[in-house]
Amino acid sequence: MKKVGARMQNHTSNLVTRLNALSYIKAWSGYILRTEELRSAIHSGNYRFGVPAQGTHHTILLEFHTHEGFGGKIQGNANDPETLEELVEACVSLQNPFKCSSLLPHTRNFGDTLADPEIIHHISHKRFDVLNALLSELKLWQSQMHTELSAEFQVRCVHQEHLYINSRGGELSYNETYAQAYLAFHDNRGMNQREVQTRFLEDLLDDVTRNRVIPSYPREPLPERALLTSMRVILSPQAFMYLIKLVFLENLDGYRIAAESSFLHKDYLGTKVIGNHDIIDDAQQAKGAGSKFFDKEGTLCGRTVFFEQGRFITPMLSKELEDQYAGYGLTPTGHYMGDGQVYINNFEFKPSPDQVSSSLDASVPYLYIESLRGYSADAQAGDFMLESDFITLNRRGAPPLSLQGTVSGNLFALLRDNEAIFYDRQLCENFLLPSVESGCIQIHFREC
Repeated sequence: MKKVGARMQNHTSNLVTRLNALSYIKAWSGYILRTEELRSAIHSGNYRFGVPAQGTHHTILLEFHTHEGFGGKIQGNANDPETLEELVEACVSLQNPFKCSSLLPHTRNFGDTLADPEIIHHISHKRFDVLNALLSELKLWQSQMHTELSAEFQVRCVHQEHLYINSRGGELSYNETYAQAYLAFHDNRGMNQREVQTRFLEDLLDDVTRNRVIPSYPREPLPERALLTSMRVILSPQAFMYLIKLVFLENLDGYRIAAESSFLHKDYLGTKVIGNHDIIDDAQQAKGAGSKFFDKEGTLCGRTVFFEQGRFITPMLSKELEDQYAGYGLTPTGHYMGDGQVYINNFEFKPSPDQVSSSLDASVPYLYIESLRGYSADAQAGDFMLESDFITLNRRGAPPLSLQGTVSGNLFALLRDNEAIFYDRQLCENFLLPSVESGCIQIHFREC
């Protein structure tokens, strides 16, 4: 696995020298990101394969503060690292107040995170045939549709080299890859889009061929509203992941807990708050999409237990928060992302054993919520009201029927509900989550 290129590091040395020579700057920190991309697409309207594209670009972000307490930020993009040096000149004219984030620790290497050699190989050898094979799956689906559509299908392979630097001489670097499939389409129902992204190309192949990014449409008249509202409701792992991201993760943020803007509180540590479920994060998980060795403070990442049998064990903590949690015996968890933000690595939800069913009784009709969209949710209260264009009605002896509607409920009530049933878990991005059935989910259909 190649490290950050020597040419890039050479230009970085010039940037460091220029910045350290500015007498009014007390301290600074930032990063340079080099991105190599291989992309192929079907353009909107004509459904012919577009011209494949390969390119490299650089992104820079530097933050600093002065002896007087004022600082600034400089950021920009360039196709060549030489152009990045010109951006430093803009530092002289910045006058806006800025609260600088914590400086990176002194000289430590991340090393390589999980990067897929296959993706790097395809990019370096311009293997457009692999990307076009994925596009063929999407084009095949389009040709089988019975309704007129205009659409854009896109598949990308990306390799990134991250280099973090600061005025104290610290340097952090790591490489990563990801593969992405994107589908945007519209018809008389309006515009919709589906997207899937993974760290490994083989996972993207599985997601596309299993039609995870493919939408579906009604093929028959909708049943009566009374029938729909009395049915069982099940969230897919993808829909459950959306709620975890939108509502739950904010409440695990140590900064929010310290500011009392989370439903959790420091005094809840050791107490049971979410039934008997386990919630953990494992940054060293083999082939985990979010696996890494260190966070941006240089804290070693490992296995973190957020909840054990429903008991609150620890939030996500950074070195900045050590003093605020000193009386609780907690230490940094390796989730710091910079600028006073923390985020998970590989999230795993392990439901209580007495609430798990290994199979779904297909003889009983049920509504399956495949995905959610929107941002109408109260992270502190747990309430949500979101849209779904992919709700499937499943009945024995009848083909699946696609519906649209508004999904509402309370995530915390769902997690505490003793009647909830959690089915086999599935890996979605860097979340290992089950399907969830609960009586506290309501659906309001737009078509009945």
